[in-house]
Amino acid sequence: MLHYTIHWVTSARYLGVYLESSIRFKCSFSNNKAKFFKAFNNIFGKVGCNASEEVLFALITRSSAIADKLRDAVL
Repeated sequence: MLHYTIHWVTSARYLGVYLESSIRFKCSFSNNKAKFFKAFNNIFGKVGCNASEEVLFALITRSSAIADKLRDAVL
């Protein structure tokens, strides 16, 4: 017979969203916000204010998607 230990945690990641322990249903998006601003600051620091909004948006969405795929491949 197999015995598994269940660890008590205050948050769990499910489909990219962190579910927090609380009396009511609670989600945390702070990790997602931090990843977005990290990608934005990295790209904006390299491109500067010379690029158009469309180019910045395309670069941010592409880099975010690539980072998610790499992170999921490692996990």
